[in-house]
Amino acid sequence: MWISTPSPTKVDIINTLGRTYGWTSYLEICSWSTGWKYALVDQSIYTIKHRLMYNVYPGFNDGSPIDFLSATPDISGCISEIESRRLTYDLILVDPWHEYLTSYRDIELAFRWIKPTGTIIVHDCCPRNDSSVSPAAQEGEWSGVTFEAYIDFVRNRRPELDFFTVDIDHGCGLIRRQGERRLLNYPFAPTVRLKSIPSIDGLDQVEEEWKSSYGDHGRRLLLFEEHADKLLRLRSYAEFLDDLRQDSEAGSS
Repeated sequence: MWISTPSPTKVDIINTLGRTYGWTSYLEICSWSTGWKYALVDQSIYTIKHRLMYNVYPGFNDGSPIDFLSATPDISGCISEIESRRLTYDLILVDPWHEYLTSYRDIELAFRWIKPTGTIIVHDCCPRNDSSVSPAAQEGEWSGVTFEAYIDFVRNRRPELDFFTVDIDHGCGLIRRQGERRLLNYPFAPTVRLKSIPSIDGLDQVEEEWKSSYGDHGRRLLLFEEHADKLLRLRSYAEFLDDLRQDSEAGSS
């Protein structure tokens, strides 16, 4: 008899990382139509738990608190408040309004506010079907072009960061600053410094094509469909969990 179990989601990654590393501070950057699982982020792990939400229509209420709020895509007031309080976080989820500029901005802000040993998770990095990909908001399922902003960001900020993408829940991209803990290929080994990003066969040519296609969403979608594994550095959820296990064992030895 087969027993159905829920597929893992971004919240499973969030809570597992916090539990593994003893992280206590969490920020979610989202819009009214993204996020959706804030209440499931375990507050017994993340004792500091904040949410920045924008594009929020009057009367919106999903039952969870919103610490930094904007009714429009302009979040300059939220930015000022966070930075005036000098807040930084162990883990930041970026689940943005899925247009390019808001996606890129939100990832960039997360990189500003993440602690040196923390991790950023970007949601919707691996859209499952062409119909959900659109540079402008649309009715129904909409992954937008957050995947483009994610790929551009990690490519533009090398070698400051390391990244990979867990192939669950429409793609969860993990970003961390380079340092004593490595986040790629593949354990988070605490004593290993990654001096250079390992080469992936054919990646240089794919990235050149990607770079030259900036602004051409149709061409980029075709490149993505053919080379998503290289552009995103896809990992399965099982591989992700195995990496954490190895890192935890290495850290305790």
